[in-house]
Amino acid sequence: MTGTNRTELARVVDGEPVLGAAGMSLLFGVAVSEVEQLRVVHGTTHLPVTWVVRGKRRAKEAKRWGSTDSMLSGLAYWAAKDLDAQIVEDAYGTVWAVCS
Repeated sequence: MTGTNRTELARVVDGEPVLGAAGMSLLFGVAVSEVEQLRVVHGTTHLPVTWVVRGKRRAKEAKRWGSTDSMLSGLAYWAAKDLDAQIVEDAYGTVWAVCS
């Protein structure tokens, strides 16, 4: 996390959850800089096949350890494991990773 004790992972836009770069980084197991670069070059619609494979593997791992199939559950698992953080959803629907 960068200089603060919380990082935005996702927010609700027009009633739908939208992952930020940090959220995608957690779910796909790639660096935030890779997500940001992908968005600059390709937009947000096409994910590299390697990310999809890695994301499925990470989803299975999260589920094996008690996570559900929900995005929030996966974010919570990987935030705890990779960042030693908890996720918190604020009153506006924004999901944050908060370091202990």
